Amino acid sequence: KASTTGVGSGVSADRISMMKKQFLHVPNGDTLTQNLAKRRLPTVFFPPVKAETGHKFILHFLLTRGRFVTEMDLLKTPCIVESMIKGKILPVGARSSETTMLEQAVEKLTRSYIEHDLAFCCLTATKFSNEVVHTWALMHDVILHNKIPIHELPPCLYTATRSRCVEQLETFI
Repeated sequence: KASTTGVGSGVSADRISMMKKQFLHVPNGDTLTQNLAKRRLPTVFFPPVKAETGHKFILHFLLTRGRFVTEMDLLKTPCIVESMIKGKILPVGARSSETTMLEQAVEKLTRSYIEHDLAFCCLTATKFSNEVVHTWALMHDVILHNKIPIHELPPCLYTATRSRCVEQLETFI
Protein backbone atom coordinates (compact mmCIF):
# COMPACT_ATOMS: atom_id res chain seq x y z
CA LYS A 1 0.00 0.00 0.00
CA ALA A 2 1.47 3.38 -1.03
CA SER A 3 1.79 6.01 1.64
CA THR A 4 -0.31 9.11 1.33
CA THR A 5 0.91 12.64 1.66
CA GLY A 6 -0.69 15.75 3.08
CA VAL A 7 -1.28 17.17 -0.41
CA GLY A 8 -4.74 15.69 -0.86
CA SER A 9 -6.86 12.84 0.29
CA GLY A 10 -5.45 9.55 -0.93
CA VAL A 11 -2.69 10.95 -3.19
CA SER A 12 0.18 8.50 -3.11
CA ALA A 13 3.84 9.45 -2.98
CA ASP A 14 4.38 7.40 -6.16
CA ARG A 15 1.72 9.45 -7.97
CA ILE A 16 3.34 12.70 -6.86
CA SER A 17 6.77 11.43 -7.94
CA MET A 18 5.37 10.48 -11.35
CA MET A 19 3.72 13.90 -11.73
CA LYS A 20 6.99 15.66 -10.84
CA LYS A 21 8.85 13.67 -13.49
CA GLN A 22 6.13 14.32 -16.06
CA PHE A 23 5.76 18.06 -15.51
CA LEU A 24 9.17 19.09 -14.19
CA HIS A 25 11.42 16.83 -16.25
CA VAL A 26 14.50 18.64 -17.45
CA PRO A 27 17.21 16.95 -19.53
CA ASN A 28 20.76 16.41 -18.20
CA GLY A 29 19.59 16.13 -14.59
CA ASP A 30 19.51 19.93 -14.10
CA THR A 31 16.91 21.49 -11.91
CA LEU A 32 14.17 23.49 -13.57
CA THR A 33 15.65 26.83 -12.45
CA GLN A 34 19.15 25.87 -13.68
CA ASN A 35 17.71 24.97 -17.07
CA LEU A 36 15.82 28.28 -17.30
CA ALA A 37 18.98 30.16 -16.29
CA LYS A 38 20.97 28.40 -19.03
CA ARG A 39 18.43 29.46 -21.65
CA ARG A 40 18.58 33.05 -20.33
CA LEU A 41 14.87 33.60 -20.59
CA PRO A 42 13.85 37.14 -19.66
CA THR A 43 11.91 37.77 -16.50
CA VAL A 44 9.06 40.21 -16.98
CA PHE A 45 8.01 42.53 -14.19
CA PHE A 46 4.97 44.74 -14.53
CA PRO A 47 5.00 47.93 -12.49
CA PRO A 48 1.90 48.45 -10.37
CA VAL A 49 -0.70 50.85 -11.72
CA LYS A 50 -0.79 53.66 -9.18
CA ALA A 51 -3.70 55.90 -8.28
CA GLU A 52 -1.60 58.92 -9.25
CA THR A 53 -2.20 58.01 -12.90
CA GLY A 54 -5.93 58.71 -12.54
CA HIS A 55 -7.74 57.37 -15.60
CA LYS A 56 -5.26 54.49 -16.09
CA PHE A 57 -5.80 53.38 -12.50
CA ILE A 58 -9.59 53.54 -12.82
CA LEU A 59 -9.50 51.55 -16.06
CA HIS A 60 -7.19 48.97 -14.43
CA PHE A 61 -9.45 48.84 -11.36
CA LEU A 62 -12.55 48.29 -13.49
CA LEU A 63 -10.90 45.58 -15.58
CA THR A 64 -9.48 43.67 -12.60
CA ARG A 65 -12.45 44.03 -10.23
CA GLY A 66 -15.40 44.27 -12.57
CA ARG A 67 -17.32 41.46 -14.19
CA PHE A 68 -17.22 42.34 -17.87
CA VAL A 69 -17.31 39.97 -20.82
CA THR A 70 -15.17 42.27 -22.97
CA GLU A 71 -13.50 45.66 -22.57
CA MET A 72 -16.17 47.12 -24.84
CA ASP A 73 -18.81 46.29 -22.21
CA LEU A 74 -16.88 48.50 -19.84
CA LEU A 75 -16.87 51.43 -22.26
CA LYS A 76 -20.53 51.25 -23.35
CA THR A 77 -21.80 53.17 -20.34
CA PRO A 78 -22.22 56.97 -20.14
CA CYS A 79 -20.07 57.40 -17.00
CA ILE A 80 -17.64 55.59 -14.71
CA VAL A 81 -20.21 55.05 -11.94
CA GLU A 82 -22.48 53.30 -14.45
CA SER A 83 -19.52 51.11 -15.48
CA MET A 84 -18.92 50.24 -11.82
CA ILE A 85 -22.58 49.33 -11.43
CA LYS A 86 -22.59 47.27 -14.64
CA GLY A 87 -19.40 45.48 -13.53
CA LYS A 88 -20.97 44.78 -10.11
CA ILE A 89 -18.35 46.82 -8.27
CA LEU A 90 -21.05 49.14 -6.93
CA PRO A 91 -24.62 48.12 -6.04
CA VAL A 92 -27.44 49.01 -8.44
CA GLY A 93 -28.84 51.54 -5.97
CA ALA A 94 -25.67 53.64 -6.22
CA ARG A 95 -27.15 55.75 -9.04
CA SER A 96 -29.58 57.57 -6.83
CA SER A 97 -28.04 56.86 -3.45
CA GLU A 98 -27.51 59.32 -0.72
CA THR A 99 -24.01 60.55 -0.06
CA THR A 100 -23.43 58.34 3.00
CA MET A 101 -23.91 55.14 1.02
CA LEU A 102 -21.52 56.37 -1.68
CA GLU A 103 -18.94 57.39 0.94
CA GLN A 104 -19.18 53.91 2.42
CA ALA A 105 -18.60 52.47 -1.06
CA VAL A 106 -15.49 54.66 -1.42
CA GLU A 107 -14.18 53.38 1.93
CA LYS A 108 -14.97 49.77 1.03
CA LEU A 109 -13.31 49.92 -2.41
CA THR A 110 -10.26 51.73 -1.05
CA ARG A 111 -9.88 49.17 1.74
CA SER A 112 -10.29 46.33 -0.76
CA TYR A 113 -7.56 47.79 -2.99
CA ILE A 114 -5.22 48.21 -0.02
CA GLU A 115 -5.77 44.66 1.22
CA HIS A 116 -5.69 42.85 -2.14
CA ASP A 117 -3.28 44.88 -4.26
CA LEU A 118 -1.32 47.53 -2.41
CA ALA A 119 -0.32 45.20 0.43
CA PHE A 120 1.75 43.18 -2.06
CA CYS A 121 3.59 46.14 -3.61
CA CYS A 122 7.14 46.84 -2.55
CA LEU A 123 6.75 50.37 -1.16
CA THR A 124 8.28 52.41 1.62
CA ALA A 125 5.97 53.55 4.40
CA THR A 126 5.80 57.07 2.95
CA LYS A 127 4.98 55.87 -0.58
CA PHE A 128 2.43 53.42 0.82
CA SER A 129 0.73 56.23 2.78
CA ASN A 130 0.74 58.51 -0.27
CA GLU A 131 -0.77 55.77 -2.42
CA VAL A 132 -3.54 55.20 0.14
CA VAL A 133 -4.36 58.91 0.12
CA HIS A 134 -4.29 59.10 -3.70
CA THR A 135 -6.48 56.01 -3.98
CA TRP A 136 -9.07 57.36 -1.58
CA ALA A 137 -9.10 60.79 -3.25
CA LEU A 138 -9.46 59.27 -6.71
CA MET A 139 -12.26 56.91 -5.66
CA HIS A 140 -13.97 59.82 -3.90
CA ASP A 141 -13.80 62.01 -7.02
CA VAL A 142 -14.97 59.22 -9.33
CA ILE A 143 -17.83 57.87 -7.21
CA LEU A 144 -19.15 61.01 -5.51
CA HIS A 145 -18.42 63.68 -8.12
CA ASN A 146 -18.24 61.54 -11.29
CA LYS A 147 -14.96 63.08 -12.41
CA ILE A 148 -11.50 61.73 -13.15
CA PRO A 149 -8.55 64.05 -12.71
CA ILE A 150 -6.15 63.95 -15.66
CA HIS A 151 -2.69 65.33 -14.99
CA GLU A 152 -1.14 64.75 -18.38
CA LEU A 153 -1.53 66.16 -21.86
CA PRO A 154 -3.89 64.12 -24.07
CA PRO A 155 -2.15 62.53 -27.09
CA CYS A 156 -3.98 64.69 -29.66
CA LEU A 157 -2.90 67.91 -27.91
CA TYR A 158 0.62 66.56 -27.41
CA THR A 159 1.02 65.89 -31.14
CA ALA A 160 -0.25 69.34 -32.12
CA THR A 161 1.89 71.08 -29.50
CA ARG A 162 4.99 69.13 -30.48
CA SER A 163 4.48 69.91 -34.17
CA ARG A 164 4.16 73.64 -33.44
CA CYS A 165 7.29 73.58 -31.28
CA VAL A 166 9.29 71.76 -33.96
CA GLU A 167 8.15 74.30 -36.60
CA GLN A 168 9.11 77.21 -34.35
CA LEU A 169 12.50 75.67 -33.64
CA GLU A 170 13.16 75.11 -37.33
CA THR A 171 12.32 78.74 -38.17
CA PHE A 172 14.43 79.96 -35.26
CA ILE A 173 17.44 77.87 -36.25
